This record gives sequence, C-alpha cells and structure tokens, in this order.
Amino acid sequence: MRELVLSALSLFAFSGTAANAMTLKTPSGYVSEVTIHSAQGDIRPVTIVFLHGKSAAPDKPWLTSLYSTLNQSGYRVMAPQMPWGKWDGTLQQGLEVVDAAVQAAAKDGHKVVVAGHSAGGLGVILYRPTDPPKALVGKVMLAVGHILDTASPAFQSIFAEPVRSARELKAAGKGKQTERFTAVNTKGKKRYEETLITTPEIFLSYHDLETFPSTTAALKQTRVPVFWAIANHDTIGNNKRPTYNFIPERPENVYLEVEADHNTMTDRSAEDLIKWLNKLP
Repeated sequence: MRELVLSALSLFAFSGTAANAMTLKTPSGYVSEVTIHSAQGDIRPVTIVFLHGKSAAPDKPWLTSLYSTLNQSGYRVMAPQMPWGKWDGTLQQGLEVVDAAVQAAAKDGHKVVVAGHSAGGLGVILYRPTDPPKALVGKVMLAVGHILDTASPAFQSIFAEPVRSARELKAAGKGKQTERFTAVNTKGKKRYEETLITTPEIFLSYHDLETFPSTTAALKQTRVPVFWAIANHDTIGNNKRPTYNFIPERPENVYLEVEADHNTMTDRSAEDLIKWLNKLP
C-alpha cells in the first residue's frame, strides 16, 4: 500500500466531536490540509471526499452550503485543499491527495464516495477507474470542468502559446521556476481569463495535450455507481450526456440536468444527490 502520513490532528478527526481538520502528506511529499464537516442526526457510515474546482478552495459558499445539506442528511464530508486550487502541485499529486483522503476516511470502517465540482469532477473521473479501493462505493461529478482532451479545438487553442512557453522553460532547466501563465476558468454563467502563478511542470500537467490523461478511457473503465449532474446555464459544453454515456451502464447511475449556472447547481442538485446516496448498497 502506498505510504500515507497523517498529522496528529487526524487522531481526533473521526471522533465526531473533537477536531475538524487534519493534514495529509502524499507519497510525493505534497501536503494537503483537510477540513472535516461532521454528520448530524441519523449518521450514516459513509464519508464524502469532496474535491473543489480549479483556482478555488474547499470553503467556497456554493460548496459549504452543499456540505451542510449533506451533514444534515447524516453524511460526513472531508474537503481537502487540492493542488489545482493554489496551483502548487501537479494533477498527479492531486490524485495522490484523493487516494490519501479515501484511505483516511475508510480507517474507521466507513464506506467512501468521491465527489467533485468543476475541475474537482475531473479529479473524480481520473481517480483509480480500473482499481477502485474496496471502500469506494460511488463517484459524484457536478458540472465537470477542464475535460481538456475532449474540449473543442477553439478551447484547446487557448492554451497553445502558454504550453509552448512552459515546454521551452522546462527544456531550459527551469521547470520548477515560478512563472506566469494565461488560462481560463468558469464562474456562474461566464468564462473568464485568469493568470496562474506556478511552475512550468505544474502548468503542463494540467494543460499539455500530449501528456493529459484520457478522460474517455477513464470513464469507460469506471467500476462504481455514478451520479452526474450538469447545469443548463453553464459555459462548459463537453460535460453533457454524450460524455456521461461513456460510463458503463449500471442501474444505480444517475444523469441529472438542473436549472442553474456553474456554481448554483451544487445546491440545486443536492436533493437528488442525497436520494442517490441513500440508495447506494
């Protein structure tokens, strides 16, 4: 089993009353702070490991509102800080964080559902599709974003120049040197340009089409039940039913369209999400 280091805080993280945070250190050395939102009422033995979107954080209001709803329905939520929030780690290190969080969540016998919003949903897609941990009983993708390999050529072309620059810097031995790169993101009903302050190595792991993992292959290999929701007022065009249809059919799978934008869809899909969670074996 891959090495997993937990901080002293984690000794109390699952008692239900003491701590509300823990620290995870992955095999590559990446460190993630995790906020734990305790279940209330009729507590269920299932933990939701929830991944936020890019250039975001676990405590954004459209996420904490969803955590609260899940808590009130008996589900504990673990919300790690992902590398694509502060752009301080690679996509591969992000998947290490997910694995570490799942292992930690399952230590007290809990089953685990991995969920994500926007680029967090991409992380869910790519997380161990062929060899899911025994504790993993479902995946949740909400308004999945940054599915770069199946995006339109126009969207992919936005990153052509920054990727070229990052490749040159890496080839010159400057792969770990902090630089500025242009990228795009989504908020509400709008797409906007943003500047990422990160290293060429980190930037390329998310934006270089030559090395970006195949989301189609990962979806086709998914071996657990899936809840997939999209917003009909979102700017993202390649996260709809044709993409969902790559997932192998299962009676437990759910595809949902909600009347919302990229961020408000988390709350507006909550009721259906909880119904789905309650029906999981």
